[in-house]
Amino acid sequence: MGPITPQWWDLVIVAALCLGAPLLAALVTIPKLRRLSPGQQDAMRPNLYLNICFHQWLFAFAALTPWLFGDATLPALGLGPVGADWPFALFGCLLAGALLLWQRMQVHRHPQGAAAVRRQLQAVSWVIPRRRAELAGWALVCLHAGVCEELFYRGYLLGLARGVLPEWAAFAAVSVAFGLGHLYQGVRGVFQTALLGGGFLLLAVMSNSLWLPMAAHALFDWHSGTLGRWALYESAD
Repeated sequence: MGPITPQWWDLVIVAALCLGAPLLAALVTIPKLRRLSPGQQDAMRPNLYLNICFHQWLFAFAALTPWLFGDATLPALGLGPVGADWPFALFGCLLAGALLLWQRMQVHRHPQGAAAVRRQLQAVSWVIPRRRAELAGWALVCLHAGVCEELFYRGYLLGLARGVLPEWAAFAAVSVAFGLGHLYQGVRGVFQTALLGGGFLLLAVMSNSLWLPMAAHALFDWHSGTLGRWALYESAD
């Protein structure tokens, strides 16, 4: 993973995907989905999952443009062998996973656990899988988000930022951009996802590749979706 010299089309891509797309989602697309009735949301959810996956492919294609049309290598985008420090990154990843599992167990046991999760996920309840049959679609969404978003933010965007900014500023810019990508979740959601993106970035830098953060990202989204499904629907049964 290394710096990428920005071209003029990179500025267009960054403006469209880091500013235009989040604003469109937060101001137009997501408000329309929230105004739908629960029955309408259930009916459109399978197609919504396919639509999300399609848009993730756009992120992946944009991230690969320096390799497809420039002189960047795949290792420079984070798709090379892991670095020597990968055991430390893996240990941190496993530790974070263990903490998430412990938190999940505590939420399930606490009398007000489901209510607390419902309050936190109310803004994104429309995307949470409801029926068991929707879990396959949600798994596909999680896999696409893990691979494509990491390739775009921690591979492509980090490379561009490293090409024009000091290292600390590049890390900060990428984390902020990832948070703004979730603008539809509100200010709190932007802050939380920026911090989460910082964690994925740390994994990427420590392992010098995107394989670990891709897996961690996908598993975290699966954890959030299934915990939300339990809190929103199953806990009331």
